[in-house]
Amino acid sequence: MKVLLCGGGNAIHVLSAYVSAKPETHVTILSLFPGEADRLRDAIPVEGVRCANDLGDDVVGKPGAVIDTVSCCSWVGILCDSILFPND
Repeated sequence: MKVLLCGGGNAIHVLSAYVSAKPETHVTILSLFPGEADRLRDAIPVEGVRCANDLGDDVVGKPGAVIDTVSCCSWVGILCDSILFPND
């Protein structure tokens, strides 16, 4: 499944870990805020984003791409299964 997460705030960090931890899921994060995509891309550890879960096991996942332009998302209308716009 291909998922596009739009934004760069706290919700995107959490969602990117949880969604990309699912098998056969490719997550792309789109952040249009100037410089945010670069900062987010540079901050993601090699092993992925770890979300500590007080109610169970921690979750670790890593988005496949962090982009800053819609032109990189030509596949969205055709191949994307989910597009999420969390309100931080």
